[in-house]
Amino acid sequence: MLFSGVVPAHAAGDPTDCQESVFDKSEVSTDVQLNQHRYDTGLITFTTVIEVPVSWPLSDGLMLSPKSGSYRKAMRCLLADGEGTEIRGAEQRDGLPVVTATKKVTTVTDTVRVALSDRSSHAIGPWKAKLNATGYHLTLHAPPALRRASWDVTLERDGNNLLAPRPKPLRLASDGTYAWENVQGAQGPQLTMTLDAPWRIRTVAMIGQYPASIFIRGLQAFAVLVVFVPFLFSRWRERRRHPVVLPHLRALTVAVGLQLVIALLNALDFGTYDILTEKTDMDVVLFRGVDLSWAYQGVIAAAWMAVAVAMFHLGVLRHVARVWVSLVLGSGAAAVAVVFYRVGHRAEIVLALDGVLSLLVFAGTAGVCLAAWRAARGRDTGWQHAGVSLTVGALAAALTLGSFLRNIIDTQRHQRWLLDNTSLDLDFDLVNYPSYLYDALVFTWWFAVLAALVPVLKSLPLGPTRRSVRLLVVVLGGIVLEDWPDWYAGVPVSLIPLTTTVVLLMGIRINKSHVLLTKRLTAASSGTTPPGDTLGELVAWGPPSILADLRATALAYHSLEREGRKLDAAWNSASDVDAEGYHQKRGSIERELARLSDWPPPTNGAASGRLRIRRGRRRNNNAVGRLPVGVTPVDVAMSLGPSTTPWQNGLRASQYMTIMSLPVVLYLYKENYDPSWFAQWFGSLSLAYWVLIPPLAWASSGFLLGFFWHELPGTRGPVKILPIALAYVIGMLLDSFVRYALDQSAANYQWGVTGLLTIALTITSVMMDANTLRAQRSSWATSWSPLASVYRLGAAHTAVALAVAQVAAIVSLWLQLRTGMDSGGAGSGSPTEGK
Repeated sequence: MLFSGVVPAHAAGDPTDCQESVFDKSEVSTDVQLNQHRYDTGLITFTTVIEVPVSWPLSDGLMLSPKSGSYRKAMRCLLADGEGTEIRGAEQRDGLPVVTATKKVTTVTDTVRVALSDRSSHAIGPWKAKLNATGYHLTLHAPPALRRASWDVTLERDGNNLLAPRPKPLRLASDGTYAWENVQGAQGPQLTMTLDAPWRIRTVAMIGQYPASIFIRGLQAFAVLVVFVPFLFSRWRERRRHPVVLPHLRALTVAVGLQLVIALLNALDFGTYDILTEKTDMDVVLFRGVDLSWAYQGVIAAAWMAVAVAMFHLGVLRHVARVWVSLVLGSGAAAVAVVFYRVGHRAEIVLALDGVLSLLVFAGTAGVCLAAWRAARGRDTGWQHAGVSLTVGALAAALTLGSFLRNIIDTQRHQRWLLDNTSLDLDFDLVNYPSYLYDALVFTWWFAVLAALVPVLKSLPLGPTRRSVRLLVVVLGGIVLEDWPDWYAGVPVSLIPLTTTVVLLMGIRINKSHVLLTKRLTAASSGTTPPGDTLGELVAWGPPSILADLRATALAYHSLEREGRKLDAAWNSASDVDAEGYHQKRGSIERELARLSDWPPPTNGAASGRLRIRRGRRRNNNAVGRLPVGVTPVDVAMSLGPSTTPWQNGLRASQYMTIMSLPVVLYLYKENYDPSWFAQWFGSLSLAYWVLIPPLAWASSGFLLGFFWHELPGTRGPVKILPIALAYVIGMLLDSFVRYALDQSAANYQWGVTGLLTIALTITSVMMDANTLRAQRSSWATSWSPLASVYRLGAAHTAVALAVAQVAAIVSLWLQLRTGMDSGGAGSGSPTEGK
């Protein structure tokens, strides 16, 4: 927040102008409804119905245009608090008051809502609403025209205790509704009440408005730091072990660093603003005449402009120019920001600077994403990349800045509907535009981090993946699973990303001994000492042809196994089979199976068919070891997956998951669409985020499966998904438990989505296994024949049975949790509570 201005209040005029004597026999009623059960904040709705006599001189103005002075004057007399009419930024309205006229009376119905989460006092129609350390504090002050009217009030509470009302209510209905009739006071109808609020809603108010706002900003920064700092720490430790830096790894580190800078600078920006607005004498006390607000404003503006240039360098300039160009550009932009980002300069100049800053931010972000796309397709970047990035950035900047201006204008008009002076003042919002924009990027810049990770993953060599990269892949996979961060009792927490990361990495580490590729060779029959490397290392560091030889050997091995099973079945079912011929064939098969179990895989493994098996071909004299007991070439090939690198495996699995996510994504689009997104300051950003998150969540889960395929336990796909599914389920279970304990809104549909995601992961794992054996599919009846045979069933019933079991368990848990939440919320407390 760069600067704060004070908007003067506009007096409602002399109360005698409102002709209060005309309302002696008028009736006014207000229904107050409080909702907090399953809400993250307290939501209070005021519905006021006013009977306006036709003899009131201002009644004709009620039927005029809302832009007319007569209309605003009449509404101020009916809805203002009698002391003054301020800009009403907290009012949430679906529309202006409804006016219905008859021959005898005109009825004005006003419905307005307010969400209370801090100690700020809000003018809501004729009411004042505030959240303090005790609870919700509501005060009714009769507007000038209604001081002689008969005013009735009803209160529909959500299980709250009514504390110290003045005056006391006349009755309490069986449904828990309190009622006041003809409330009176020294200055007309007056009513004061306090409603108990749960501690999760009073968290901010209990520690005060000033420290709490800074506390929340600090926790937002911490939610980012706790997720991304481990990556930077891991990178620092790797510098000694791996002096050779992977291609694009520096750019990824810069992207993560920018994420941290945005979070920290945002906390410093709004935190300092809160200090300055709370301690108005700090300029004099600390600097004795130095304008601290001006100095702070210039520093913040320069810092945000420098960050924008850094983004532009990361996405565009580093591909076409040297670093000194970005340094010069950043210095110049920061200097310009210091000079011009102050209230008092022409709005056109500040608007132009906002446009430049938006262009730098979005062109840089587009450049990072475009570089990821080109790297995934194996293409280089150049001046064409810069041109496309600038074009996309200009369009995004125009949409974002245009959406901001349109919604700011609509908001000011909406808030000034009671004021005589309806002129708009955009200086304050234009100067603060950088703060608003980066506040929206605190939890969305990770998209650029994800894009910067793609070139690194594409260039990863065979062999063990660096810990920092593995950690970041898991962290981003947890972030896209749900809207980040999670809010509990008004406090931002990175619960699901941290839980997913810890559970998945611990699951991989605990089951490391069960991962086939970590096993080592045994001694060959010739007595040759096997190497000390693991199977995964032997494959990674072996000749390029070793993967093809391994897959061919695996298919030959499996063909021999099938032939052996058929031979055994014929021997067991028939009595006239030649025993000598059976033992000769069986011995030939066993010798060939033993030969195919030698390492490295025989180069003629694919040619080992039924006719050549019987010749008793000797083993490869170059064998240096034998696969461990109980491990076959089929197991090794299935553990490697259909592709050679983690990136290729992950990309293939993410493609499968993206295709299967389309029906679910379309359903989520239909259910979660909210037109109010377009009324937000950055509606285009909200819309893009909403569109990308559902398919990205499914694609990232598939990528996690493929990327860690070599490290997951088991030799068959349906078993490999268990650590990932467990990590997701534990994360969602912990989130649901915390929300249930706090009585917050619990998105139960996420359990259904998680169940469908687990089914899709199971199907993806089966498809990965099928593609592993696809190289020799021409010898099979269908593309699924080798898979069905490898699973050793007439069909892939193993995967189907596992999928059904997972679905049944997750759906049962989902229904049980939902039933428990509903029954717990309805059955707690006295009969009058929870109504």
